[in-house]
Amino acid sequence: MKSLKKIALTTLVLSTLSSASDDIAQKITSFYNTVTNGAVIFDAKKSGDGYDLKITPKNPAYKEIFNNEANIHISVDKGLFSTKLKSEGEVFSIFNKEAQDALKKDLKSSPKYKYEGKVGFSGNLKEEIKIEPLKVVDKDMDVDSSEIVIKTDINLDKQIGKLKLYYDHFALIPKNEEGIFKISGIEIDNEITEPPVNGFVLFSNNKISIKDVEFLATKPTRQHAKFSLTFDSYIKRVDEKLLDLYIASNAKTDDVDTIALAKGIKEAKTEWLFKNLGIDGVVEFLKLAKEMEEAQNELALATQGKKGDEAFAKYMATIDELNNKLVPVFNKTFIKDKTKLIANIELKSNKTSYVKVDLTYKGEPISGNANVAFISLAAQGLAIADGDVDIKIDKDLANSINPFAIMILDMLKNKGMAKEQNGIYEFKATLKGGNIIVNGKSYTLQEFSRALF
Repeated sequence: MKSLKKIALTTLVLSTLSSASDDIAQKITSFYNTVTNGAVIFDAKKSGDGYDLKITPKNPAYKEIFNNEANIHISVDKGLFSTKLKSEGEVFSIFNKEAQDALKKDLKSSPKYKYEGKVGFSGNLKEEIKIEPLKVVDKDMDVDSSEIVIKTDINLDKQIGKLKLYYDHFALIPKNEEGIFKISGIEIDNEITEPPVNGFVLFSNNKISIKDVEFLATKPTRQHAKFSLTFDSYIKRVDEKLLDLYIASNAKTDDVDTIALAKGIKEAKTEWLFKNLGIDGVVEFLKLAKEMEEAQNELALATQGKKGDEAFAKYMATIDELNNKLVPVFNKTFIKDKTKLIANIELKSNKTSYVKVDLTYKGEPISGNANVAFISLAAQGLAIADGDVDIKIDKDLANSINPFAIMILDMLKNKGMAKEQNGIYEFKATLKGGNIIVNGKSYTLQEFSRALF
């Protein structure tokens, strides 16, 4: 009797582990199908000691490079409290034969990957992927690339989590002339902060930092530059209906050659914050963008056959229909008296120049087909927003970038609309009720243009 109970218990545990691993495989592929937005489809099927992961590219551009029947075997080690996943192989196995032949032609060795994952009792998946360095020796150019390390920590039920990528360097080195293109110290940090909305990853924090970007070219003239780069973005929920979208970049250098090449600029920063965008509108825009991409993909496939003209006519009709859908999407995204644009563009040379904008959307809803609707939006002119504009520009920097800018600034100064002090032009204005207010005087757009010119 005791033996029967042990057998029953063992059978129950094994069946539970088996169904659990099936569930894990489904959840993992579901997550990656979501984050790639359907551009690549992942599907796992039982095979041997684990699963064969089939990777099917849907984007025509990917189909030209990747193997449409690529399979990666993942072994599974099931335990009582965790499941371990492992895989290793050649990186180029996911490419088609033509791409593999071209890539391997000048390789010193074919880089391999190593994958390890672990799903704990909580349902979180922790992964680490390592890709070996890539070394290419060609008659014209060498490629030197370091190991890539990717780490993820994902909650499979909520489809939220973090991804970190580390990449020490990538370099292109021409053989027949002095020169180099190199990026080094690359780090990518992505965090999905909320579950997908209608199948789209929406709420997230993202950062890309590159310690050094360097290039040297000697033909037709010698040019050298070295600078750092960062890109930041996030989408945060305000409430059930609204979100904030932030995008920023920063390029910075202390290299003398680079500063000279950049007309004296040592640092360039941009920040764009769209506050209180409608969530429904943003999601519908993403759906629309996906439909447009699918229409383009169908056209690309159809034009390879004999019915290119017919396919193109169908594509244009589809695009017209999708463009007209932009009108209600726009109305749901940009909300009168709610949506704001806060922007800051800053250039640092020996002095600091900037453009700062803080505007609240005041536009009336648009209607009709896309062409009529957006013409009517433009016709609202300055009435489309209320807010403040603050500009400071270094005269020497403006002249080195575009001498025509100095003419405009001098016009503003001569009309008493701008000030100049210590080589810095300053212009401030307020948009209110369809007018622009400068130094306490209100102008319509036509009056402002006439006063300026």
